[in-house]
Amino acid sequence: MITILHGESILASRSTLAALKAQHKDKEILILDGKKIGLTEVKQALETSSMFTVSRLVIIENLLSGRKDSNQQEILAYLGKNLPRFDLILWEKEEVSKSLLARVSPAKVLLFKPEPVLFKFLESIRPDNKSQALKLLEQSFKRESPEIIFYMLVRQFRFLLLLKDGVTSGVEELDRLASWQKERLARQAKHFSLEQLVEIYQKLLEIDYQQKTGQAAFNLTKTLELFLTNL
Repeated sequence: MITILHGESILASRSTLAALKAQHKDKEILILDGKKIGLTEVKQALETSSMFTVSRLVIIENLLSGRKDSNQQEILAYLGKNLPRFDLILWEKEEVSKSLLARVSPAKVLLFKPEPVLFKFLESIRPDNKSQALKLLEQSFKRESPEIIFYMLVRQFRFLLLLKDGVTSGVEELDRLASWQKERLARQAKHFSLEQLVEIYQKLLEIDYQQKTGQAAFNLTKTLELFLTNL
C-alpha cells in the first residue's frame, strides 16, 4: 500500500507520520532521503528482504517536491507500474500537484493545509495594518500551532523579499506558486522597502535560532506577538 502525506501544515503531517510509524512498530522501518536516492535503492527497499525481515515500512521523504531530475522520473515510472511488496509512505514538505500525484497510483493521499485564517493573517501584514494583523494572529493561534504560524511567516517574508528584489522565477518554491499568488505577494511587497524586508527576514532568522537554542526570552507565541507589534 502507498500512502502520500503532503501539504504545508508540516506539524500536522509529521504527527500523522509518527502515528503511522507507531502502528507499524512491529515492522522494520526504513527511511530514505527522496532528494538523493536512485531507482536501485528504491527497488532494494521495496522488493528485497532477508531471513530476518518479516515485514517492512519504507518512508521516502521529499521525493516529489524535493527534486526534478531523471532519477525522480525513473522512480515515479516504477511506482506507477509496480505495487510495492512492502508498505510505502511518501512524506512531502509541501503540497504536491495533482498531475504529480497521479504518477503514483493507486495511493492513499492525505493533504495537510493550514487554516484559511492563517493565510488572511499573512496577507494582512504591513506596517500600517498592525492592529488588524494582530487580531488575525490571535485567531490563527486558536487554529494552528505557533510553530506552523512561524514557518508560514518565514515563508511569506522570503517570498516578499525575493519579489521585491526582482526575482520572479528560477527559485523552485516560488515557481510553484500560481500567478494570482505572486500578484498578491507583489502588492503586499509594495508596502515595504527592500531594506525593511531584509531587516525583517534577518530578525525572523534570529528568532528561529534563539528558539532552537533555548536563548529566547519568551515562548514562540509571545515572541511572534512582539515581532508583529514592532514591525
